Amino acid sequence: MTNTASLPLMLKSLRLSEFRNHWESLAEKALHEQWRPEHYLSELCHMELASRTDKRQLRYLKESN
Repeated sequence: MTNTASLPLMLKSLRLSEFRNHWESLAEKALHEQWRPEHYLSELCHMELASRTDKRQLRYLKESN
């Protein structure tokens, strides 16, 4: 098994906040449901992109006022 202790620090450094917030719980779900690694990574990316889109839209809305 690989050492994942430094993973939160690396994700923070890469500014992947949704990855950092959800990787553990989603990994448990992926193991339980026997997801392929690509599916797990795809779900994390989807969460990250959705969060960034939401934040961008909120920022644009705030700036437009």
